[in-house]
Amino acid sequence: METITQLKKLALIDKTIIHNPRIAEFIVNLYENGKYHSYNSFLNSLKNKSPKPKMRQIKNRLSALIKYFSSGLEDFSAPEIAKLFDSIEKDRTSNPADPDLPDSPESFTKAIYRESNKIKAPRKN
Repeated sequence: METITQLKKLALIDKTIIHNPRIAEFIVNLYENGKYHSYNSFLNSLKNKSPKPKMRQIKNRLSALIKYFSSGLEDFSAPEIAKLFDSIEKDRTSNPADPDLPDSPESFTKAIYRESNKIKAPRKN
């Protein structure tokens, strides 16, 4: 991946990277070498805010973590995890189903699977 692309992604997370001398020097060199597009692109990334995750994304990730950690004990299925979220929603708002979860069990299972692929398993020594 190109260095400027990596720096732009990092700048979305942490704006203070420009205080790092090596990064500051790299950015100044972009300007001095006439790479104005890359320079302006980086400056724009400093102005942008990192996107906040949607509640659906948070619940999908949390569901994947529940599935991951329960696998060693009692493996929870996607419908069981959905029931957990539904019962919390019912207690919180008296709404019988969590509106942030997919309507079909298959969609929720796929969402959990996609998020599970992002979870790294610890190394065994």
